[in-house]
Amino acid sequence: MRDVDQIPAADRPGGVITTAALRRNGFGRLAIRRGLAEGRLTRIRRGWYHLARPQEAVVSAVRRGGVLSCCSALAFHGVWVLTDHGHIRTSRHANERLHRRTCCHHRRRRAPAKAVDDVDVALEVAMDCLPDEELLIVMESVVDKGLLSLDEVGAMAILHGRRVRRLAARMAPAQSGTETLMRLAVAALRSHVRCQVGIPGIGRVDLLVEGWLILECDSRRWHLDVQAWTNDRRRDRKAAVEGFRVVRLTYDDVVLHMRETIQDIIAALRHPPGRATRRHLAELVGAG
Repeated sequence: MRDVDQIPAADRPGGVITTAALRRNGFGRLAIRRGLAEGRLTRIRRGWYHLARPQEAVVSAVRRGGVLSCCSALAFHGVWVLTDHGHIRTSRHANERLHRRTCCHHRRRRAPAKAVDDVDVALEVAMDCLPDEELLIVMESVVDKGLLSLDEVGAMAILHGRRVRRLAARMAPAQSGTETLMRLAVAALRSHVRCQVGIPGIGRVDLLVEGWLILECDSRRWHLDVQAWTNDRRRDRKAAVEGFRVVRLTYDDVVLHMRETIQDIIAALRHPPGRATRRHLAELVGAG
C-alpha cells in the first residue's frame, strides 16, 4: 500500500482527508480498508478520515459535520487573527446539535470539499462574520502573507456590501494585527499616522505618528529571538540620535490594555520635538 503520508498536503489539510481525495491519489476501496485495518487511517464520519497525528481542531470540525472555516481556517493558513473560536462551515443539512457550541456558517454556495477551507473561501465567510477591526486585520494579513493580492481582496469586497467595501478602501501594508489595531486607534485621535515607513539609517518602522513618534508593535505575546531583540535596540538608538521618539508596544499593550496605551500616546503627543528637529525628521523620512 502506498504511504498515505506521501499524499500532497493540500489534499490532507490538518491530517484529514476525504474518500474522494484518497481515490484521486490512487487509494481504492481495498486500499482504504487496509489502511483502516493497519491504523494508518481512522474514520471520522462517512467519507472522511484522518491520518496519524492530525490537528485536533480540524478533526473536531469534521466530526461536527463541517470543515474549518472563517478565521479558524485563516489561522491554519498562517493569517494573523485576533480571535479564533472554532469557526466551521457546514452544508445546509448538517445536524445543528453537532455544533451547538461552535460558530457555524452554512450559507456558502460551495459544498465543503476538504477539511480546511482555502484562503479565498475562508475570507468570504469572514467578510460575512467578523466585526470591522477583526476583518480589516485578516484582509491586510492575507495580502501581507502573499496568500491573496490586494486586487483579489478588493474584488471580493465589492461583492460583500458597503461595509466590507469601506474596510477594503482602508487597507494598508500592515505586517501584523497589532499594527493594524494600533493604526486605527491612533487615526481615531485624528493624528497623522503612516505604516511601514522606511527611514534611512534606521530601517522600516511599524508606525510613524505626526512624523516624529515611532510606534513598534509586537505581533506575538512572547519573543525568544535574541538577535531580533538586539537589532531592535540598535534601531531605537539610531532613531533617538536623529531626534525620533520611540515607543515599543507589547501584544498585551495593544490587545488587552488599549485604553491605557492610547492615554499614554496622547500624553506623548502633547510634547513634540522642536520645529528644527521636526523639519530635520521630515527631510530624513522624505529621503527614504
